[in-house]
Amino acid sequence: MRRKVRLEIPKSQKIKLNDINIQEEVKTLEPSKEKIKLKKEYTSKDKTRLLSSSGNLISVLIFLTITIVMIFNIIQKIDFTPKSSDKKEELKLSTKLSGSWQSSYNGLFVLNKDNTFYWYNSFENLKDNYYSGEYTHRNGLEALADMGYTEEEFTKEFGSDIKIENVYSIDLKPNYAFMSGIDITTVELNEKETWWYLLMIREDGTAFGYNKTLDIKYNLIKKAE
Repeated sequence: MRRKVRLEIPKSQKIKLNDINIQEEVKTLEPSKEKIKLKKEYTSKDKTRLLSSSGNLISVLIFLTITIVMIFNIIQKIDFTPKSSDKKEELKLSTKLSGSWQSSYNGLFVLNKDNTFYWYNSFENLKDNYYSGEYTHRNGLEALADMGYTEEEFTKEFGSDIKIENVYSIDLKPNYAFMSGIDITTVELNEKETWWYLLMIREDGTAFGYNKTLDIKYNLIKKAE
């Protein structure tokens, strides 16, 4: 009879094999040191970038705030009022032009410094038969251009005895008309009503006026205030 031989592995060897398997399984489960290090590095970089971005944003906001404050302070310190020389020049021009001018037709043309005007049919009656409104003016070469003249054309028509710096173009915008004791504003005037006037002051203080709207010319004398 043949005998069956049964081979058995010693228990000590089985244990060793099991130990090897367990160690290999543990190794596969545990993350490598390189992976852990890499993860830490990435996390650190992300935090650094976030802090850097926040810092940059704060710096930009601070810079903008300082810039706005500086600009505001500069604007407050700027003097936008005309210089004293400019004020004197404006006053000189306004004083030269403004006042009451009596025409050779007995009318009275009043130009106030607040840019209001009155045109009376007669200087002897200032309570009736007049127009009033507001005006703007230009002086010198600007006045000629406003009225459509070149220097040559102006000299040819009005003579050379009047200096260009003494020429004023006046745009009159009447907004009130009172005739024979009746307010005729709505009948006589409209919102776009404008009269064009040229005033030329001579060296002796008298003036020559040209109502371009009505094409009427006359002499004027400035009345003492």
